[in-house]
Amino acid sequence: MRSRVLPGFQFRVNDLIRRPDLDAIRRDPVYSGFVLPEWTRAEEAQARAEQARALAEREREEASRERDQAGRERDQASRERDQASRERDQVSRERDEALAEARREAVARAALEAELARLRGTSGG
Repeated sequence: MRSRVLPGFQFRVNDLIRRPDLDAIRRDPVYSGFVLPEWTRAEEAQARAEQARALAEREREEASRERDQAGRERDQASRERDQASRERDQVSRERDEALAEARREAVARAALEAELARLRGTSGG
C-alpha cells in the first residue's frame, strides 16, 4: 500500500498483519525513510563517533610507540656517544703513557750516553 498524499509513505500488507517490531521496520529499506529516521541517524552518528574515537585512540597509541622508539634511539645514541668518549679517553691515556715512556727512554738513553762518554773519557785518558 502506498500513500498518494505522502510520497514514500508505504506499507507491505504482510507487515501490517505481522506487525514486526519497530527496530526491524526502521531498518527495512521500505520503511527507513519515515519510521524513526532520527533514531537511525542517531545510531549512525554514534557509530561514526565511535569510529572517530577508535581512530583517535589508534593514532595516540601510534604516537606513543613513536615517542618510545625515539626515546630508545636517543638512549642508544647517548650510549654510543658515551662509548666513543670512553674510547677517546682510553686512546688519550695510551698516547700519554706512550709519550711518558718515550720521555723516560730518552732520559735513560741520555743518561747512558753521558755515562758512556764519561767512561770513554776516563779509560782513554
